[in-house]
Amino acid sequence: MTDITTWLEAHGMAKYAAEFVAQDISVDLLPDLLDPDLRELGVASLGDRKRLLKAAAAERAESAAPQPAGVAAVRPGVAAPVLPVPAGVGEEGERRHATVMFSDLTGYTALNEAFDPEEVEQVMARIKREASRIIESHGGRVNQFVGDEVMALFGIPVTRRDDARHAVRAALELHATVDAIAAGMAERLGRRLSMHTGVHTGLVIARRSDTRSGDYTLTGDTVNTAARLRGLAEPGEVVVSPQTWQQVADYFEAQAGKAIEVKGKERPLLPYRIVAERAVPQGGSRPLIGRADEMQQFDMALQSCVQRRRGRVVLVRGDPGLGKSRLVAEFVDNAREQGLTCNVTTIQDFGARTGHDAIRVLVQDWMGLAPDADEASRAAAIALQFGAGTDAAQHQPFLYELLDVAPPTEVRTLLSAVDGGARQRSTLDVLAYLLRCELEQGPTLLLIEDIHWADAWTLQQLEPLLALAADMPLLAILTTRFAGDPSVGRWRTSLHGLPLTSMDLQPLAPDDAMRLAAGAASISDALLRSCVERAEGNPLFLEQLLLNAGDESANNLPGSIQSLVQARMDRLENADKSALQAAAVWGQRAPLSAVRHLVADPQYDPRALVEQFLVRVHGDEIQFSHALIRDGAYGSMLHARRRQLHLAAGEWVLEQDVALAAEHFERAEDVRAAGAYLQASEMQASQYHYTEALALVDRALALPDPGDSVFALRLARARLLLEFGHAGASIAAAGTAIDVARTDGDRALGLIAMASGMRIVDRLAQGLELLEQAQPMAEQAGLVLDLSHLHELRGNLLFSLGRSDECQRAHETALSLAREAGSAEAESAALGGLGDASYSRGQVVSGARLVQQAVDMAREQGFLKVEMAYLPMVSWSAYYMLDLARALEVSERAIALASRVHNPRAEMMARAQVVMIDGCIRGNHRPAMAHVDRALELTQMMGSRRFEAITWFFRALLVMRAGDRVSARAHVATAFHRIDDGERGLGFLGAQLYGLQALLVEDSASLASTLGQGEALLADGALSHTHFVFYDFAIQACISAGRWDEALRYCNALDRYTVAEPFPWADFIVARGRALVQHGQGNRSAALLTELRRLDRLASDRQLNYYRAAIDEALALRDGMAG
Repeated sequence: MTDITTWLEAHGMAKYAAEFVAQDISVDLLPDLLDPDLRELGVASLGDRKRLLKAAAAERAESAAPQPAGVAAVRPGVAAPVLPVPAGVGEEGERRHATVMFSDLTGYTALNEAFDPEEVEQVMARIKREASRIIESHGGRVNQFVGDEVMALFGIPVTRRDDARHAVRAALELHATVDAIAAGMAERLGRRLSMHTGVHTGLVIARRSDTRSGDYTLTGDTVNTAARLRGLAEPGEVVVSPQTWQQVADYFEAQAGKAIEVKGKERPLLPYRIVAERAVPQGGSRPLIGRADEMQQFDMALQSCVQRRRGRVVLVRGDPGLGKSRLVAEFVDNAREQGLTCNVTTIQDFGARTGHDAIRVLVQDWMGLAPDADEASRAAAIALQFGAGTDAAQHQPFLYELLDVAPPTEVRTLLSAVDGGARQRSTLDVLAYLLRCELEQGPTLLLIEDIHWADAWTLQQLEPLLALAADMPLLAILTTRFAGDPSVGRWRTSLHGLPLTSMDLQPLAPDDAMRLAAGAASISDALLRSCVERAEGNPLFLEQLLLNAGDESANNLPGSIQSLVQARMDRLENADKSALQAAAVWGQRAPLSAVRHLVADPQYDPRALVEQFLVRVHGDEIQFSHALIRDGAYGSMLHARRRQLHLAAGEWVLEQDVALAAEHFERAEDVRAAGAYLQASEMQASQYHYTEALALVDRALALPDPGDSVFALRLARARLLLEFGHAGASIAAAGTAIDVARTDGDRALGLIAMASGMRIVDRLAQGLELLEQAQPMAEQAGLVLDLSHLHELRGNLLFSLGRSDECQRAHETALSLAREAGSAEAESAALGGLGDASYSRGQVVSGARLVQQAVDMAREQGFLKVEMAYLPMVSWSAYYMLDLARALEVSERAIALASRVHNPRAEMMARAQVVMIDGCIRGNHRPAMAHVDRALELTQMMGSRRFEAITWFFRALLVMRAGDRVSARAHVATAFHRIDDGERGLGFLGAQLYGLQALLVEDSASLASTLGQGEALLADGALSHTHFVFYDFAIQACISAGRWDEALRYCNALDRYTVAEPFPWADFIVARGRALVQHGQGNRSAALLTELRRLDRLASDRQLNYYRAAIDEALALRDGMAG
């Protein structure tokens, strides 16, 4: 029967062995022990008592079995102690850091030659018995004997303190023992009989090869390296690897050998030959020790913030475990003592929306919400603090996203018109506003931990917050590891110009480390010193080592954090160990309900994990006490086991969070990952979270094999890029989608997406060609709604080319298909397109009616994108009806709405209308200049040369009407320069520019030439507004030059162009021109006087101030002559 000390050690309870032995408790008595007995034996921990009673019950059950699992097979002449193996390192296997020892007998051939076979068997049996005894006495395990070779394992199945040191000690003792055995045979043998040994420490995959024998099958280079070192060892030598030497150097003397090139290894192998064990080893909530300099720096910043209202950004950097969290916790305590408000959050390392939860924590804090506030409470806070009528109502729509609250319908409608970039800018504005409000109440400390996990969007959200430290009393504390530190990359520019203090944490000095460890008074000074030395100044290493130091089941200090975590895990019951690994699959934090699901135990209680300081529990969430503990638990599993758990986690969370499920599926290498990422992207895009949607698509496309989803993913990427205005990239992405399209329907969708980008970059003819290719494919595939979009897009392309009749037919088809598909949004867009088509032919009244119908329908059903697209046309229609008041009202509404949702194109067009109507017609030049400045800024932000040329046209017109003809000429020249020479060429704006230039020329020859060039452009085909503006300017220019016949010719041309559907503005321009020509030709009839007075009253009533000036001048001349 197994010795009680070995039994306790195998169950992680060796710290109680001394008392069990003192009280004469043997293994056979274990089944009879009760809870009071364990208390009397000094087992104070409830968790340990429960575990011991459970293990004792298992011992009772196993005692009835013929041969308990885990008993080593008895080999001839070798004692076979029972070494129960904790569940976990079984047939499935486990990743472990272990020390492997190979020891071989030299002189075995001579032994067989000199001795009888029976004598040889007796000698070998004795050596094997001694080898087993020695190895087991040092905490190792004989894995197998092969001939005269022994393979021993240290750290399998239980990791113990300093396994590497015990392996070397075992080797030295084995050598000495064999030397003693061989001494009595030296004379007869005629040569030395001895052992030679190789030892290596590293990662192995360990699994039971035979559940009855207890042997392990090991996979990994660690085994090969140990065997190679054994080959390098001369008789009597113990040779260890650099990895093993690093862990045992304090305890042994050694000589470094020459580096050996080993086949298959990138680096030479440097052997260390152990000479002897050193007589004396080299070297000899917790308080904050060893950080006095950092505290002094922070206190100076704190006093400056409190007394002088000066802000500062403090960047704390350091390797894992160096005490960043402990240091900044002291910062927070000191700040609170000084009366600062403290906002604290941590960025996690797992999830598709990295950093989102950290930002949400801050927003909830700033809004006075509890950390666990439910969605209803968060929604109520948004409505109360940012509802209609509040000073910050403009921020309300973007708080729903930040607080993970489903927005009301009207907010969703508003957000539907916001492109990705505009949405990001508004989110940044909200964050800055909230923190600014906090700072206005007094000095504030903002702590954001682990920014090395932050994604690009999270870092971007931090920028406006940190910027407030420049002129407000904000202490912004950031912590980061050196690996992944964003401050050394491009993000560092975000910190430029800010008051910044950087603190790079270094390992603690040995004296400071000893002071830190001094609190562990229950362990010996020698053990304390050993812990400090092994920690190498890392406070977390030291803390974890001290937690294990008093545990006799870990007789050796682990040489790495992985081994340390592994050692602590080995002390757990199998259920707790499985739960810890299941939690590790989720990252630093895991839902307790999810862990219970993964371990198939709905009642699982993590109390044992909490007692072992491995995790903390917050409500329904398990949080690892440190990221390195999580990493160690995760690293202990085989890749197959990880995949299995990730797969189960993905299936569990799929209905709650498809993005997180996608990440689990990815790590599980499951084929569903790509589809889940696509679904998550579509969900984000439907909420207008285009940044997140694009990131999810890109992540799916980065999978080794996106499978059947690759086309849909590439198409989604093309569409999302277009939402950001990246037309060129969108076209390229659509091309990659077409490359992998499997059906004609898919190819049609790719071609439509590509044509959408062509429209933006003015490759209009190419866009039409693509649609021609796509149409029959889409028809064959029955893609009714997509065909409606195709024809709407075709109409838009034809409109820009001035092909009005074809534009009309395309939008009619789009309307029919939209109704067939039952899409009200597509129907409203097609109606707007029909309005454009009517307008392009000069049918202003019909066009206005259709556009108004489209806008009313869109507004009623919440299609804000459609409404925004056609509001400018509503304004122009009102202007052409001479309803300037309504035109300005619509334009001002469009400006407010477009600026609110950050739609630069709609805002630019609306501001251009205000410039024309209020500035150029009504004469309010100065306020109109602010609009033209803003419009120009918007066009430059969009990168649209065509719209930039339009803005320069309006600027030229405005300054000319204000009397600055020199600047006007320069602006016209700039507009000509900005016009794209592509497919649109001068056709879209050129005639208007020539008309304006005609008003600025100084001689008749230039006038005739300029007007001739404008007319030539009209003859080539131009949109109706080009005709309207050119004829208006040509009439005015010819009247000013006294070219009466030409003026009448242009009046008649405008009259003919609008004869099919007259409208007030054209009627007024023609009548005014004819009347002024008659007046200029000397007509002083009463009928003309009556007409001039009628026109004057109309201009006055409709505030056509610019047009009224010439009429008033003619009337004044008539009045003077009459006088």
